[in-house]
Amino acid sequence: MRSRRHDGFTPIAVVLLPTYTLAMVLARKVVLHSPTSDTADLAGFVERCLSEGVLLLAIVGPGADKLEDEVDWIVVGDGSDPSRFLCTTSHPNEPLEDVIGMANAFDAGRGGVEQVFL
Repeated sequence: MRSRRHDGFTPIAVVLLPTYTLAMVLARKVVLHSPTSDTADLAGFVERCLSEGVLLLAIVGPGADKLEDEVDWIVVGDGSDPSRFLCTTSHPNEPLEDVIGMANAFDAGRGGVEQVFL
């Protein structure tokens, strides 16, 4: 690892943290970046979105439309629980700034937009 001096500060270590942790509550509007590095994480993340009241999951990047289909199938499950609802959108060819702007305009009550990388 190389360290560079920036504004008089020389880092001695870099700590990589996950985008979200169990201690944090997700925002009601989430932008998920596609592609995901591990599809095994997707089901747990979607269940977390459902349990924490996420209302919008906007997926941006290459393959966003396919990833949205996967998320929708996880949400629907076997179809026996009508309370499982999550509004999903896919934006495979749109700039990130436009997707964040759309998410900001989505009326979800509280909070801003959170970006997630899996």
